Amino acid sequence: RWTVQSADLWRRAPWAWAALIVAATALNTLIPQPLGADMLVDVPLLGGAFLLIRLLDHHGAFGWAPLRSMALDAWKDLWQLTRVTFVWMFFITILVSLIALTAQSAVHAVAPAGGFAGLLHHALRHAPVLLQNAFWQGLGMIGTASGPFTGPILFLTLYLGANTVYYLHIAYLACLKNLPVAATFMALAVSSPVLVKMLAVVLAVLVGDNAALLLTSLFMSAFCLWIATMGYLWSREMFEGTRENQPAKAKTVLRHALGGA
Repeated sequence: RWTVQSADLWRRAPWAWAALIVAATALNTLIPQPLGADMLVDVPLLGGAFLLIRLLDHHGAFGWAPLRSMALDAWKDLWQLTRVTFVWMFFITILVSLIALTAQSAVHAVAPAGGFAGLLHHALRHAPVLLQNAFWQGLGMIGTASGPFTGPILFLTLYLGANTVYYLHIAYLACLKNLPVAATFMALAVSSPVLVKMLAVVLAVLVGDNAALLLTSLFMSAFCLWIATMGYLWSREMFEGTRENQPAKAKTVLRHALGGA
């Protein structure tokens, strides 16, 4: 059902989704992966996607005026969520890097350079830095978008305002009560990067290294936005009890709370 509803929402403004995919990929080229810097792009992009989804869900079509109104109402809360997430990821990244440094060095010392990993390394080594950034940042964004906590936290932040720690607790309870859905999101977060790397290797053989990384980065941006749409639909069903996309003329309390016309 969510797949059909996602396709319905995307069909209402395909050009807007195409523009968002290109914009996400372009921004990813500018952001290096280390120290949680990817959160400075991931959270605003996914928050913007949620605003667009909400707009299309309630209005039935894209409109600049309602989108601007929604964005003005939500930007402070979204910025606070971005800041908190970045600080968390900054220290978590340092901790994980310190723990994994010795093991990673040992693995690289004995790991062969051929095979699948060798092909991917070759493609990245000969690619421009911007394409390397886009590829690694895209992998990080997949993990962020597919996380089972992401959808509920973004949904509640844009609905009720910033309160990240409290929403983290609510998201945890939501996952406990919806274990199959949460497990599916987690499985996507774990497996998708591996599949994307395989796609990059196959495309590198077919179209060359640079084109392969560019196409793979665009695919990752589109995939993340689709996952965000699924997360929105899941959160809408949990917190609103709404199981179907609303018609274009529907008016709800939540719509007015988000600034819709």
